[in-house]
Amino acid sequence: MLCLWMRGGVESDTASRFLKEMYEKEPEAFIPEKYWGFGPELTKKQVAQVTETLQRYRLGQRVEENAPGWVYNMRKIAMFWRGDPRELMKDKPRFKVLALRIIGETGKDGAFINEDNPNGFRFFREKMTAMIAYFLMDAGLVPMFYSPVPVDFHVLRLLVSNSIIRVRDKSVEETVGINFMKEKVLALAREVTEWYSRKYRVSPVALCDALWLLSRNLCRFNPGNSGYVADDRRKSALKIARNPRDDHPALEGISMNGNGELASLDENTGLTGRKRYLGLKRDKNDLLKPSMISRLKESCGICPLVDSCKYNISSGAYYTAGMLLPERLRLTLPNGQTNFLGHSAFEETFHAHVDPTVRFAKIKM
Repeated sequence: MLCLWMRGGVESDTASRFLKEMYEKEPEAFIPEKYWGFGPELTKKQVAQVTETLQRYRLGQRVEENAPGWVYNMRKIAMFWRGDPRELMKDKPRFKVLALRIIGETGKDGAFINEDNPNGFRFFREKMTAMIAYFLMDAGLVPMFYSPVPVDFHVLRLLVSNSIIRVRDKSVEETVGINFMKEKVLALAREVTEWYSRKYRVSPVALCDALWLLSRNLCRFNPGNSGYVADDRRKSALKIARNPRDDHPALEGISMNGNGELASLDENTGLTGRKRYLGLKRDKNDLLKPSMISRLKESCGICPLVDSCKYNISSGAYYTAGMLLPERLRLTLPNGQTNFLGHSAFEETFHAHVDPTVRFAKIKM
Protein backbone atom coordinates (compact mmCIF):
# COMPACT_ATOMS: atom_id res chain seq x y z
CA MET A 1 0.00 0.00 0.00
CA LEU A 2 2.89 2.35 0.71
CA CYS A 3 3.95 2.01 -2.92
CA LEU A 4 0.76 3.78 -4.01
CA TRP A 5 2.34 7.00 -2.67
CA MET A 6 5.74 6.34 -4.25
CA ARG A 7 4.61 7.57 -7.68
CA GLY A 8 5.65 11.19 -7.10
CA GLY A 9 3.89 14.24 -5.76
CA VAL A 10 4.56 13.55 -2.08
CA GLU A 11 7.70 13.03 0.03
CA SER A 12 8.15 9.29 0.61
CA ASP A 13 9.17 9.90 4.24
CA THR A 14 5.96 11.85 4.84
CA ALA A 15 3.73 9.14 3.38
CA SER A 16 5.56 6.51 5.45
CA ARG A 17 4.99 8.41 8.69
CA PHE A 18 1.29 8.95 8.00
CA LEU A 19 0.73 5.31 7.01
CA LYS A 20 2.60 4.18 10.13
CA GLU A 21 0.26 6.27 12.28
CA MET A 22 -2.75 4.87 10.42
CA TYR A 23 -1.52 1.30 10.89
CA GLU A 24 -0.92 1.76 14.61
CA LYS A 25 -4.41 3.21 15.21
CA GLU A 26 -6.47 1.27 12.65
CA PRO A 27 -4.60 -1.95 11.78
CA GLU A 28 -7.79 -3.59 10.50
CA ALA A 29 -7.57 -1.37 7.40
CA PHE A 30 -4.44 -3.34 6.42
CA ILE A 31 -6.03 -6.82 6.51
CA PRO A 32 -6.42 -7.99 2.88
CA GLU A 33 -9.26 -10.41 3.65
CA LYS A 34 -11.39 -7.47 4.80
CA TYR A 35 -11.73 -6.43 1.16
CA TRP A 36 -12.81 -9.82 -0.18
CA GLY A 37 -16.07 -9.51 -2.07
CA PHE A 38 -17.62 -8.71 -5.40
CA GLY A 39 -20.12 -6.36 -6.90
CA PRO A 40 -20.07 -2.65 -7.68
CA GLU A 41 -22.06 -1.62 -4.59
CA LEU A 42 -19.70 -3.33 -2.16
CA THR A 43 -16.66 -1.99 -3.99
CA LYS A 44 -18.09 1.53 -3.95
CA LYS A 45 -18.73 1.27 -0.20
CA GLN A 46 -15.21 -0.02 0.50
CA VAL A 47 -13.60 2.70 -1.63
CA ALA A 48 -15.61 5.35 0.23
CA GLN A 49 -14.49 3.94 3.59
CA VAL A 50 -10.83 3.86 2.53
CA THR A 51 -11.08 7.39 1.10
CA GLU A 52 -12.41 8.74 4.40
CA THR A 53 -9.73 6.92 6.41
CA LEU A 54 -6.87 8.06 4.19
CA GLN A 55 -7.98 11.67 4.31
CA ARG A 56 -8.23 11.51 8.08
CA TYR A 57 -4.56 10.50 8.23
CA ARG A 58 -3.47 13.26 5.82
CA LEU A 59 -3.07 10.84 2.92
CA GLY A 60 -5.50 12.58 0.60
CA GLN A 61 -2.96 13.15 -2.18
CA ARG A 62 -4.25 11.26 -5.27
CA VAL A 63 -6.92 9.68 -3.07
CA GLU A 64 -9.27 9.37 -6.07
CA GLU A 65 -6.74 6.86 -7.48
CA ASN A 66 -5.18 5.47 -4.31
CA ALA A 67 -8.43 4.49 -2.56
CA PRO A 68 -9.69 2.28 -5.47
CA GLY A 69 -6.12 1.00 -5.87
CA TRP A 70 -6.02 0.12 -2.18
CA VAL A 71 -9.27 -1.88 -2.37
CA TYR A 72 -8.41 -3.60 -5.66
CA ASN A 73 -4.86 -4.55 -4.63
CA MET A 74 -5.86 -5.75 -1.16
CA ARG A 75 -8.62 -7.88 -2.70
CA LYS A 76 -6.26 -9.45 -5.24
CA ILE A 77 -3.68 -10.23 -2.54
CA ALA A 78 -6.42 -11.92 -0.50
CA MET A 79 -7.95 -13.88 -3.37
CA PHE A 80 -4.86 -15.12 -5.19
CA TRP A 81 -1.84 -14.71 -2.91
CA ARG A 82 -3.06 -15.98 0.49
CA GLY A 83 -3.29 -12.44 1.80
CA ASP A 84 0.52 -12.28 1.88
CA PRO A 85 2.66 -10.21 -0.55
CA ARG A 86 5.65 -12.42 0.25
CA GLU A 87 4.00 -15.09 -1.89
CA LEU A 88 4.79 -12.95 -4.95
CA MET A 89 8.54 -13.39 -4.59
CA LYS A 90 9.36 -16.15 -2.10
CA ASP A 91 10.63 -18.26 -5.03
CA LYS A 92 13.30 -15.62 -5.85
CA PRO A 93 11.93 -14.97 -9.36
CA ARG A 94 13.67 -13.31 -12.25
CA PHE A 95 12.63 -9.67 -12.49
CA LYS A 96 10.66 -10.27 -15.71
CA VAL A 97 8.60 -12.90 -13.90
CA LEU A 98 8.06 -10.64 -10.89
CA ALA A 99 7.07 -7.74 -13.16
CA LEU A 100 4.50 -9.97 -14.90
CA ARG A 101 3.00 -10.91 -11.54
CA ILE A 102 2.82 -7.37 -10.19
CA ILE A 103 2.26 -5.27 -13.33
CA GLY A 104 0.37 -7.85 -15.37
CA GLU A 105 0.21 -8.17 -19.13
CA THR A 106 0.91 -4.87 -20.85
CA GLY A 107 -0.12 -3.44 -24.18
CA LYS A 108 -0.01 -0.11 -25.97
CA ASP A 109 -2.32 1.47 -23.40
CA GLY A 110 -0.52 0.11 -20.37
CA ALA A 111 -1.30 -2.82 -18.09
CA PHE A 112 -4.41 -4.93 -18.57
CA ILE A 113 -6.08 -5.04 -15.16
CA ASN A 114 -8.12 -8.21 -14.78
CA GLU A 115 -9.88 -9.01 -11.50
CA ASP A 116 -10.04 -12.71 -12.41
CA ASN A 117 -6.29 -13.02 -12.95
CA PRO A 118 -3.75 -13.30 -10.10
CA ASN A 119 -1.36 -11.01 -12.00
CA GLY A 120 -1.61 -7.25 -12.27
CA PHE A 121 -1.94 -4.74 -9.43
CA ARG A 122 -3.15 -1.19 -9.98
CA PHE A 123 -0.63 1.64 -10.46
CA PHE A 124 2.41 -0.63 -10.34
CA ARG A 125 5.08 -0.26 -13.00
CA GLU A 126 8.73 -1.35 -13.07
CA LYS A 127 9.96 1.19 -10.51
CA MET A 128 7.34 0.16 -7.96
CA THR A 129 7.91 -3.53 -8.68
CA ALA A 130 11.60 -3.10 -7.84
CA MET A 131 10.66 -1.03 -4.79
CA ILE A 132 8.33 -3.61 -3.24
CA ALA A 133 11.09 -6.19 -3.75
CA TYR A 134 13.54 -3.80 -2.07
CA PHE A 135 11.19 -3.23 0.89
CA LEU A 136 10.60 -6.93 1.55
CA MET A 137 14.25 -7.97 1.07
CA ASP A 138 15.44 -5.10 3.27
CA ALA A 139 13.05 -6.16 6.04
CA GLY A 140 14.21 -9.78 5.75
CA LEU A 141 10.69 -10.95 4.86
CA VAL A 142 11.71 -12.63 1.60
CA PRO A 143 15.01 -14.23 0.56
CA MET A 144 17.54 -11.99 -1.16
CA PHE A 145 17.39 -12.25 -4.95
CA TYR A 146 18.79 -10.30 -7.89
CA SER A 147 16.63 -7.39 -8.90
CA PRO A 148 17.13 -3.94 -10.43
CA VAL A 149 17.16 -1.07 -7.98
CA PRO A 150 14.06 1.17 -7.98
CA VAL A 151 15.16 3.77 -10.51
CA ASP A 152 14.07 7.26 -9.49
CA PHE A 153 15.58 10.71 -9.96
CA HIS A 154 18.31 10.13 -7.36
CA VAL A 155 19.50 6.81 -8.78
CA LEU A 156 19.43 8.08 -12.36
CA ARG A 157 21.30 11.27 -11.41
CA LEU A 158 24.20 9.15 -10.09
CA LEU A 159 24.23 6.91 -13.18
CA VAL A 160 24.22 9.87 -15.60
CA SER A 161 26.59 12.17 -13.73
CA ASN A 162 29.18 9.38 -13.52
CA SER A 163 28.80 8.42 -17.22
CA ILE A 164 27.53 4.93 -16.41
CA ILE A 165 24.70 5.82 -18.78
CA ARG A 166 25.77 8.15 -21.55
CA VAL A 167 24.81 9.24 -25.07
CA ARG A 168 26.40 7.24 -27.86
CA ASP A 169 28.88 9.19 -29.99
CA LYS A 170 28.64 12.34 -27.86
CA SER A 171 31.36 13.76 -25.65
CA VAL A 172 30.83 14.78 -22.03
CA GLU A 173 30.56 18.41 -23.17
CA GLU A 174 28.11 17.62 -25.98
CA THR A 175 25.82 15.82 -23.55
CA VAL A 176 25.06 18.97 -21.54
CA GLY A 177 21.39 19.91 -21.96
CA ILE A 178 20.13 16.48 -23.05
CA ASN A 179 17.09 15.14 -21.19
CA PHE A 180 17.77 11.63 -19.84
CA MET A 181 14.35 11.08 -18.26
CA LYS A 182 13.16 8.74 -21.02
CA GLU A 183 11.60 5.29 -20.76
CA LYS A 184 14.48 3.71 -22.74
CA VAL A 185 16.99 5.26 -20.31
CA LEU A 186 15.04 4.04 -17.28
CA ALA A 187 14.97 0.53 -18.79
CA LEU A 188 18.73 0.70 -19.34
CA ALA A 189 19.23 1.84 -15.72
CA ARG A 190 17.28 -1.18 -14.49
CA GLU A 191 19.29 -3.45 -16.76
CA VAL A 192 22.67 -2.12 -15.66
CA THR A 193 21.92 -2.21 -11.93
CA GLU A 194 20.67 -5.80 -12.10
CA TRP A 195 23.70 -6.74 -14.23
CA TYR A 196 26.05 -5.16 -11.69
CA SER A 197 24.45 -7.03 -8.78
CA ARG A 198 24.71 -10.35 -10.61
CA LYS A 199 28.26 -9.89 -11.91
CA TYR A 200 29.74 -8.76 -8.61
CA ARG A 201 27.34 -10.67 -6.32
CA VAL A 202 26.29 -7.51 -4.57
CA SER A 203 22.98 -7.19 -2.79
CA PRO A 204 20.55 -5.01 -4.82
CA VAL A 205 19.48 -3.53 -1.46
CA ALA A 206 23.04 -2.38 -0.75
CA LEU A 207 23.45 -1.05 -4.31
CA CYS A 208 20.19 0.89 -4.06
CA ASP A 209 21.18 2.37 -0.70
CA ALA A 210 24.54 3.48 -2.05
CA LEU A 211 23.16 5.18 -5.16
CA TRP A 212 20.11 6.73 -3.50
CA LEU A 213 21.82 7.99 -0.35
CA LEU A 214 24.77 9.54 -2.19
CA SER A 215 22.42 11.62 -4.35
CA ARG A 216 19.96 12.48 -1.58
CA ASN A 217 22.51 13.21 1.14
CA LEU A 218 25.34 14.74 -0.94
CA CYS A 219 24.29 15.84 -4.46
CA ARG A 220 21.22 17.41 -2.93
CA PHE A 221 23.35 19.79 -0.84
CA ASN A 222 25.87 20.67 -3.54
CA PRO A 223 25.18 24.41 -4.18
CA GLY A 224 26.07 23.88 -7.84
CA ASN A 225 22.99 21.67 -8.19
CA SER A 226 20.57 24.27 -6.78
CA GLY A 227 18.03 25.45 -9.33
CA TYR A 228 15.25 28.02 -9.51
CA VAL A 229 11.65 27.16 -10.07
CA ALA A 230 9.10 29.90 -10.69
CA ASP A 231 7.74 30.02 -7.15
CA ASP A 232 11.23 30.04 -5.63
CA ARG A 233 12.31 32.88 -7.87
CA ARG A 234 9.21 34.90 -7.11
CA LYS A 235 9.74 34.56 -3.34
CA SER A 236 13.44 35.35 -3.63
CA ALA A 237 12.82 38.40 -5.83
CA LEU A 238 10.19 39.77 -3.49
CA LYS A 239 12.52 39.34 -0.53
CA ILE A 240 15.43 41.03 -2.33
CA ALA A 241 13.18 43.85 -3.49
CA ARG A 242 13.02 45.11 0.08
CA ASN A 243 16.77 45.74 -0.13
CA PRO A 244 17.53 45.38 -3.86
CA ARG A 245 20.90 44.59 -5.35
CA ASP A 246 20.97 45.03 -9.10
CA ASP A 247 23.25 42.09 -9.86
CA HIS A 248 21.41 39.45 -7.83
CA PRO A 249 20.63 36.45 -10.09
CA ALA A 250 17.05 36.26 -8.83
CA LEU A 251 16.40 39.70 -10.36
CA GLU A 252 17.75 38.89 -13.79
CA GLY A 253 15.20 40.03 -16.38
CA ILE A 254 13.04 41.71 -13.75
CA SER A 255 12.71 45.48 -13.94
CA MET A 256 12.55 47.99 -11.10
CA ASN A 257 10.32 51.06 -11.23
CA GLY A 258 11.46 54.69 -10.80
CA ASN A 259 11.24 54.44 -7.03
CA GLY A 260 13.63 51.50 -6.93
CA GLU A 261 10.78 49.10 -6.21
CA LEU A 262 10.14 45.78 -7.87
CA ALA A 263 7.84 46.08 -10.87
CA SER A 264 5.12 43.49 -11.37
CA LEU A 265 6.92 40.18 -11.22
CA ASP A 266 4.27 38.28 -13.15
CA GLU A 267 4.27 40.91 -15.93
CA ASN A 268 8.06 40.78 -16.26
CA THR A 269 8.60 37.05 -16.08
CA GLY A 270 5.27 35.38 -16.72
CA LEU A 271 5.69 33.45 -13.48
CA THR A 272 2.02 32.69 -13.13
CA GLY A 273 0.29 29.35 -12.93
CA ARG A 274 2.13 26.13 -12.18
CA LYS A 275 5.78 25.91 -11.21
CA ARG A 276 8.34 26.08 -14.01
CA TYR A 277 12.05 25.40 -13.92
CA LEU A 278 14.24 28.45 -14.56
CA GLY A 279 17.75 27.02 -14.48
CA LEU A 280 20.65 26.82 -12.02
CA LYS A 281 20.89 29.50 -9.35
CA ARG A 282 24.64 30.03 -9.32
CA ASP A 283 27.31 30.36 -11.99
CA LYS A 284 30.82 29.02 -11.46
CA ASN A 285 32.10 32.37 -10.17
CA ASP A 286 29.48 32.28 -7.40
CA LEU A 287 30.58 28.76 -6.49
CA LEU A 288 34.16 29.98 -5.90
CA LYS A 289 33.07 32.19 -2.99
CA PRO A 290 34.31 30.97 0.42
CA SER A 291 30.81 30.14 1.69
CA MET A 292 30.10 28.05 -1.42
CA ILE A 293 33.50 26.31 -1.27
CA SER A 294 32.68 25.27 2.29
CA ARG A 295 29.38 23.75 1.16
CA LEU A 296 31.08 22.02 -1.77
CA LYS A 297 33.59 20.44 0.61
CA GLU A 298 30.69 19.05 2.65
CA SER A 299 29.03 17.55 -0.42
CA CYS A 300 31.31 16.79 -3.38
CA GLY A 301 34.36 16.92 -1.12
CA ILE A 302 33.34 13.82 0.84
CA CYS A 303 31.78 11.87 -2.03
CA PRO A 304 33.53 8.62 -3.03
CA LEU A 305 32.54 9.30 -6.66
CA VAL A 306 34.12 12.75 -6.82
CA ASP A 307 36.69 11.68 -9.42
CA SER A 308 34.17 10.32 -11.92
CA CYS A 309 31.23 12.73 -11.46
CA LYS A 310 30.88 15.09 -14.43
CA TYR A 311 27.75 17.25 -14.19
CA ASN A 312 25.57 19.59 -12.18
CA ILE A 313 22.05 18.14 -12.27
CA SER A 314 19.30 19.96 -10.40
CA SER A 315 16.17 18.28 -9.08
CA GLY A 316 14.17 21.37 -10.09
CA ALA A 317 13.86 20.32 -13.73
CA TYR A 318 12.62 16.88 -12.67
CA TYR A 319 10.05 17.97 -10.11
CA THR A 320 8.58 20.71 -12.30
CA ALA A 321 8.96 19.30 -15.83
CA GLY A 322 9.87 15.62 -15.44
CA MET A 323 13.33 16.08 -16.98
CA LEU A 324 16.81 15.02 -15.88
CA LEU A 325 19.27 17.49 -17.38
CA PRO A 326 23.06 17.61 -17.10
CA GLU A 327 23.17 21.43 -17.17
CA ARG A 328 26.91 22.11 -17.01
CA LEU A 329 30.21 20.47 -16.14
CA ARG A 330 30.67 20.22 -12.40
CA LEU A 331 33.20 22.43 -10.60
CA THR A 332 36.01 20.19 -9.33
CA LEU A 333 37.62 20.81 -5.95
CA PRO A 334 41.40 20.35 -6.05
CA ASN A 335 41.92 19.41 -2.39
CA GLY A 336 40.83 15.80 -2.35
CA GLN A 337 38.13 14.35 -0.15
CA THR A 338 37.26 13.16 3.35
CA ASN A 339 36.30 9.58 4.19
CA PHE A 340 32.52 9.64 3.78
CA LEU A 341 31.81 6.64 6.04
CA GLY A 342 31.30 8.01 9.52
CA HIS A 343 30.78 11.55 8.25
CA SER A 344 27.90 13.47 9.80
CA ALA A 345 26.06 13.65 6.44
CA PHE A 346 25.43 9.92 6.81
CA GLU A 347 25.62 9.32 10.56
CA GLU A 348 23.07 11.94 11.57
CA THR A 349 20.17 10.80 9.39
CA PHE A 350 17.15 8.66 10.13
CA HIS A 351 18.82 5.80 8.28
CA ALA A 352 20.50 2.89 9.99
CA HIS A 353 24.16 3.20 10.93
CA VAL A 354 26.34 2.53 7.90
CA ASP A 355 28.37 -0.59 8.61
CA PRO A 356 30.57 -1.29 5.57
CA THR A 357 31.38 -4.81 6.82
CA VAL A 358 27.71 -5.83 6.73
CA ARG A 359 25.45 -3.57 4.73
CA PHE A 360 27.82 -3.19 1.80
CA ALA A 361 29.43 -6.61 1.95
CA LYS A 362 29.13 -9.05 -0.90
CA ILE A 363 26.19 -11.31 -0.16
CA LYS A 364 26.04 -14.95 -1.18
CA MET A 365 22.78 -15.18 -3.11
